Amino acid sequence: MASEDPKATRQQLFKNKGKDLEQQRLRRAEVTVELRKNKREEHLRKKRNVPQHENSTDSDDNDKPLMNQSLETIVQNAASPEPGVQLSAVQAARKLLSSDRNPPIDDLISSGILPILVHCLSCATK
Repeated sequence: MASEDPKATRQQLFKNKGKDLEQQRLRRAEVTVELRKNKREEHLRKKRNVPQHENSTDSDDNDKPLMNQSLETIVQNAASPEPGVQLSAVQAARKLLSSDRNPPIDDLISSGILPILVHCLSCATK
């Protein structure tokens, strides 16, 4: 019996030979549940990174001038001859467009930044 015991434990270390089918099934179920939990938590973390805006008339009125002011500075910086300043302005515009469910696309178009962005795309410097 003593010689069979080490052999049985050695077999359980490799692949599925000598393992109980019920234990294998339970292990697969545990792994599947763990993967689902991790995926759900990752999805929630991604959702939480998106800022939530409440629909309030007072806050909307206060946010508009602040957004326009930052939009004006973005346009001014994008028109700058310095590539570093242009890059930061283009990145800020991109973040502004991707930060909200309703991005200020019309405001960006009316600000006149599109020709500047197209020019930045056509530049040879990267």
